[in-house]
Amino acid sequence: MLDRHRQRLEVASVGFDDFAELAPQGPYATGIRLPAAAGFTYRVLLGAVDLGPGDRLVGIRQMLEIAAVIGSGEGGGDAPFYPEVRPVVTPGWRFSDGQVVWTLTVEPATTRSFALTQGPFDQASFVYADADTAALVYETAHFPVGPPTAPGYLGLDGYSPPAMRGTPIYSMRDIRNRWEFPLFDVIRDWARAPARYRFYADVTQTSAQARTTITVPTTSAAAPFIASGLAPEESFIQLYDGTRYFRVAGSLDTVRG
Repeated sequence: MLDRHRQRLEVASVGFDDFAELAPQGPYATGIRLPAAAGFTYRVLLGAVDLGPGDRLVGIRQMLEIAAVIGSGEGGGDAPFYPEVRPVVTPGWRFSDGQVVWTLTVEPATTRSFALTQGPFDQASFVYADADTAALVYETAHFPVGPPTAPGYLGLDGYSPPAMRGTPIYSMRDIRNRWEFPLFDVIRDWARAPARYRFYADVTQTSAQARTTITVPTTSAAAPFIASGLAPEESFIQLYDGTRYFRVAGSLDTVRG
C-alpha cells in the first residue's frame, strides 16, 4: 500500500501531429508520428523523467499504431488525404521487414555531462540527439530538394539515430501492456541517487512495396474462415495497400515523495 504522502505520476508521450493542426483541439496529440521513408530505424524518445532518492519507477505502457494514408498526398502533394489507423494489439506481431524494440535506460544525474544542443533540423517533436520531452531524435537527417511529400520532418528521405543516453536496464520486442489497459508492465526500480530514466522505441519502418505479405485465397470456400483467422493487423494489411508504422507512444509510471 502506498504511503499517503507519496504521489503517483505518469509521464506520457505527446507530440505534434500535422493531421490535427487545423482541428479544434490543436496540433498536439498522443504519440510521435513516424516518417514514411522505409528502411530506416527511427529512434523515438517516448519520455524522460528525473527521480530522486527514494522515488520509484513502477511501470511502463506502450502504444503502437499502423496506418494506410488514403488519398493522393500526405500534406505536401495533392490533398485531401486521410489516415486509416489501427492500433497494434497482438503481442509479438511485426511487419516482415520491420520491428519495434522498446528500451528503458537510466543515467545517474551526477554523470550527465552533456547539455541539450539545437540541431540544424530541429522542429516540434523532431530534436537533435536528446530531449526533455517526447520526440523523434536524430543524429543526421536529409530532406529532398523540391516540393515536400509530407509536412515537417515526416518528409525526410535520410536518417540516422543518435546513441542512447544512459544504461539499458529493460528491453523487449513486443507490446505487453497496451495503451488502453489500466495496468502497467511492472518495473519497480528504486532511485538510490538522483537519476534520469528514458524510455525509447526503435522503429524500423516497413516498405509496402518490398515486404513479404500473406496471400489469402479468394476463390476457395474456406477463404472467409482463413481470413477470419488472421491477426487483426494482418487483416488490416489485406484491406489497405501501403500500410506502415504510423505512430508510437509510451508512458512512465512513477511514485515520488
